[in-house]
Amino acid sequence: GLLFSNSSFEFKKYHITTNNFNSGQHHSGTAKIGSDKTIGLVDKNLKLFEADNIYICDTSIFPNFGNSNPGLTMMAFAIRLADHLKNIINKNDINV
Repeated sequence: GLLFSNSSFEFKKYHITTNNFNSGQHHSGTAKIGSDKTIGLVDKNLKLFEADNIYICDTSIFPNFGNSNPGLTMMAFAIRLADHLKNIINKNDINV
């Protein structure tokens, strides 16, 4: 493929080959989801195992990552977490 840049109003052409890219462009794995604290940092509801009321919702929850964009998957996790937190608030009759 080709990539064009118009920096300084001067068009330059860069040749791109597939070996210039790898799957490590999306950071992941620093707060892995897991069934218990021996294999993950957060549970299935994205709450830290070692703390109350702390949730993580970003790509760090993925143990590893491939070549696809994580945007839609992270939106799904965010909606799921919002529903979970809403249920906790309603259950405990908390005013926010």
